Amino acid sequence: MVQIIEIRTYALKAGTSELFNQLMRGQSVPMLCAAGTDVVAACPSRDLLHAYLLIRSYPSPAHRSQSQARFYGSAAWTKGPRDAIMACIDFYTTVVVEADQSMIDGLRHLHPPCSMRIDRISFSDATALDTHNKDKTMLQMKPGCECCDKDLPAEETGARICSFECTFCEDCATSFSAKCPNCGSELVTRPRRSLDRQINYPASTQRVHKPAGCARQN
Repeated sequence: MVQIIEIRTYALKAGTSELFNQLMRGQSVPMLCAAGTDVVAACPSRDLLHAYLLIRSYPSPAHRSQSQARFYGSAAWTKGPRDAIMACIDFYTTVVVEADQSMIDGLRHLHPPCSMRIDRISFSDATALDTHNKDKTMLQMKPGCECCDKDLPAEETGARICSFECTFCEDCATSFSAKCPNCGSELVTRPRRSLDRQINYPASTQRVHKPAGCARQN
């Protein structure tokens, strides 16, 4: 079946090549794959010192437009690595061509540095993984402390929760001797949810703030 591939070449500002590669491999490419994009290759140019190559495949031009609009408009991207990545780019060019599966698979081995774990996740694999995970119950990841209303972003540390997921900041939890003032169960550290996983599994936006019910325990 004929698909399309997008070949994007970045011309980078002097001295930013290493940082750009780290940002792409450590953040941008994993986020793209988690969002369901088939990243065929992502690697520095072999011949040009300040150049980087990103190749993505899509089922159709319409799917490409919709996928990129959704990804680049997401909070995970705009509040995540976008500014750091854009600061490294002088300009970029994009070419879109038709390609069959054999051509796409051949491009996956274009350059040795592209052989990283995340590059091998196909669009269908990522979709199947997300469908499987959506069947599981996950933490709500409430956005703030119930007592002092301090912000507690899902991707950061500092939140404490009980078995019913009442949520508090570290200071308030300590003042309660690590016991939930609502149910009396222990308060434990809430695990983080990375920004890339929040694309498909967003944290709750519903704040619970009831200072009158959070009297400090002596």
